[in-house]
Amino acid sequence: MSATAEDLIRRVHEAGAALEPTPERGLRLRTPRPLPGELVATLRARKAELLSLLAPKSRIADLAAEMGLHLADVREAAGPDFDELARDPNTARGFLPAMRDRRDREAGRVPAGWTTVGLCERCGPVWLFPGAPERVAGCPWCFSRLQGRPIPRPPMTCGSCRHFTPDPMGAGGAGRCAVAMADGPDRPGDPPRYPHARRRCPGWRPTT
Repeated sequence: MSATAEDLIRRVHEAGAALEPTPERGLRLRTPRPLPGELVATLRARKAELLSLLAPKSRIADLAAEMGLHLADVREAAGPDFDELARDPNTARGFLPAMRDRRDREAGRVPAGWTTVGLCERCGPVWLFPGAPERVAGCPWCFSRLQGRPIPRPPMTCGSCRHFTPDPMGAGGAGRCAVAMADGPDRPGDPPRYPHARRRCPGWRPTT
């Protein structure tokens, strides 16, 4: 029984070599030492079959690299659907940005393009993707909250929060925050609680 294309690629790798598709629909063999003649001849004879297997994975590797993702991580995230993902560029272009955004959220970073300020019932003020509703019952950051990961916050003003009590001595003075009184003292560097002070506060809630 003849070897499968996967078997041939495995033999190339075991010899310390690499077989790569080229933009011209060719195959490039990178090897530190000559390979057996019969293997080289078989690779040439089955070029089309090998290309059909290698080219999609090369394309998804390029797409992943453009987004700063490692192909091994993409393979792990896709699981048994990886081969189908590699064959369908449209599916890959949907899957890879979602994977990149999840990676950024888990690292406590705002994903690229997430410029919408939203209010999650569970997380508080959060950055969301364009077109997202202003108020949501749950959001992508909920996973970070449940895992104890940091959530970057959009800046909100104290005076627009229902937990804020203005200074009784004057409308422009520093007021009091019911959430802060419950959570303890401010952190070093937090601005005073003036009505127009902008804070990145998980407890902010609108007055209406």
